[in-house]
Amino acid sequence: EGEGEGEGEGDGEGEGDGARDSSPTSPRAFRTLAVLANNNLLTSIDALPSVLGRLLWDARSLAILDLSFNQISRIPEAMSELPGLEMLRLHSNCLVTADDVRHLQPLKKLLRLTLMNNPLDATREYRLHMIAHLPTLKMFDNVVITQSERHKVEGFNRRFAKRGSPQH
Repeated sequence: EGEGEGEGEGDGEGEGDGARDSSPTSPRAFRTLAVLANNNLLTSIDALPSVLGRLLWDARSLAILDLSFNQISRIPEAMSELPGLEMLRLHSNCLVTADDVRHLQPLKKLLRLTLMNNPLDATREYRLHMIAHLPTLKMFDNVVITQSERHKVEGFNRRFAKRGSPQH
């Protein structure tokens, strides 16, 4: 009891946190740096960058995207349309193909990524593979990337290059 005393007196309409204007002047009325879409049973995020582009004032400046605990099975190329991403949480999904991480390479501001608890985390040299392909990362699967790991990645890259694998 006593909640809201002295403020917001009236019939109760219009109560809330004021985060949204009830009559936006633009179809892109939402200004935010973070979108939390975790625990939603999403199976695909192919159209997500396009949808965010229509909903947000500036989707290209989105810094945090939490898509954890869904049923996402692949990382689409369209993720490169979100160049402001600094943190991407994709853990506890259904990601199988480590090669999909290449779609995150254009995200030069990406510093933190989580992919654990996906089928792909059982692949050989999983952590080194991810660190090697996303050199901007500072933290992977909620663990800081050490200088020692960076040195191991250099060795990983040399072994990978010796196999004559094509570069993307």
